[in-house]
Amino acid sequence: MCPPGKPLVNILAAVATVLCLLLGRPAAAADALETHLTVTGRSTIFELTMSEGVTAQAFTLASPYRVVIDLPDVSFRLDPAAGQTGAGLVSAFRYGLFASHKSRIVIDTKGPVVIHSANMTRIKGSSAVKLAIALMPTDAKSFGGGTGAGMAAASPEPNFESAFEAPPPKKQPNAKPVIVIDPGHGGIDPGAIGPNNVNEKTIVLSVAMQLKEALEKTGLYDVKMTRHDDVFVSLDDRLKFSRGAGADLFISLHADSIETSA
Repeated sequence: MCPPGKPLVNILAAVATVLCLLLGRPAAAADALETHLTVTGRSTIFELTMSEGVTAQAFTLASPYRVVIDLPDVSFRLDPAAGQTGAGLVSAFRYGLFASHKSRIVIDTKGPVVIHSANMTRIKGSSAVKLAIALMPTDAKSFGGGTGAGMAAASPEPNFESAFEAPPPKKQPNAKPVIVIDPGHGGIDPGAIGPNNVNEKTIVLSVAMQLKEALEKTGLYDVKMTRHDDVFVSLDDRLKFSRGAGADLFISLHADSIETSA
């Protein structure tokens, strides 16, 4: 922490073919009950059974190759082992809360794929539905034309260059220095996992809240946080938040896991 009266160093770190499925009530919450991977010839089908129909959006991303499924605030009631092993084109998948009222499933693939088909059908005699996304292999060149990058070009989002070039907000004379605390990871991204299955995202959030309280008690700083609960915040959004707040100091908190013989 810089002594009172001295300037704070300005540290700013910067470190999808879209398919919309509109079935059931657009904003309905649902329970995710079961997943299944089926390999049929060259195709791999990811199936998700939910208690009722919701709006889903699926797209592909590269580096690494993956398929992303965005859902509303879904309660995942899946087998604890779900996603740990793959089949066909899928190596594994993970899921969780992505942002406020938004959930995400990330399917890791063994190479470039395309979404061959996607549909949501109601299970007979029930309000439950089954979301089925069929994936087919493709080459890297063809994959590039059908990834989220294409969507971003049509609806560009703030990137590092544009965010960095945007002028910071003007400060009032004698305003307190602004400190932005950035607890790493969050939501679907747990970060490092300790020997006792403690997630990095949980530890750094706790440390961030304590640090914020301690700094505010000095009365010298205006302290803000990029996240206050277990949600995922993209790197671009963390940077955008920091610039928008006019941060004089950006503190990014991370933790690592180690194993000892003790």
